[in-house]
Amino acid sequence: MAAEGEGQQEFWLILSQAPGLGAVGIARLQTLFGSVEAVCAASDAALAQAGLKSETRAAIRKPSSAVLEASLSWASQSSDRVILTPGDLRYPRQVLELPAPTGSFRVW
Repeated sequence: MAAEGEGQQEFWLILSQAPGLGAVGIARLQTLFGSVEAVCAASDAALAQAGLKSETRAAIRKPSSAVLEASLSWASQSSDRVILTPGDLRYPRQVLELPAPTGSFRVW
């Protein structure tokens, strides 16, 4: 089964580690900018106009490479480990129906 969201993992991880954002904030930004990739590519001014605080904008513009690498490394250590994002066909549909769904899951 193809995993539709695999190319989006890094963008979801970046947004998931941004302080003060959370799943609801990520969903709002995704709607506003059109995709998580577009959120991560947005200018500081556009992110500020979207209402993000400077600390959150900085975390999106310059994410922790150590955190990203650790998460991606964790997933690559075994075929039983995956990072699921809402665009992934394996992402639990019931979670998307929650009032405040989570942005991504680590599964093993």
